[in-house]
Amino acid sequence: MATQTAKNCDNIIPIQKDLDSIIRQDLLVENEQNTTIHIFSNILDLETFILNNDFFEKISDTLKGINYFVCVSPNLYAKRNNRLDLFYKYFDKNFHTKLISSRDSDIGKYKRYEIVFQVKN
Repeated sequence: MATQTAKNCDNIIPIQKDLDSIIRQDLLVENEQNTTIHIFSNILDLETFILNNDFFEKISDTLKGINYFVCVSPNLYAKRNNRLDLFYKYFDKNFHTKLISSRDSDIGKYKRYEIVFQVKN
C-alpha cells in the first residue's frame, strides 16, 4: 500500500518560485486527460506581486482538460479579498467556469476567505 501511495504522488509538481518569476513553461501540463489542481494559499492576496493580465495569461494559456483552483487567504480586509475575487472573475469571464465554493467564514479562531472553482478548457 505504501508503494502505491508513493506512486500516486509522482504527478505532483511543485513550483517553488515567487509568482512574478513563473514562466509559461513552468505550468505546462503534458497530458490533457489529467485533472490539475492549482493551490493558491495565502499568496494571491499579497500585493508584493503584480496581479494583471500577463499573470492571468501565464496560467490560462497552459490550461488543458479540467482544472480546479483553490484560492485561500486570511479574511483580514476587503482590499486583500478583492485580489482573489479579481483572479476568479478573470477565469469566469474567459472560460467555462463553475464556482464550487465561496466563503468568508471562520475556522475556529482563524479568519478565512476562500474561492474554489473549476475551469474546463
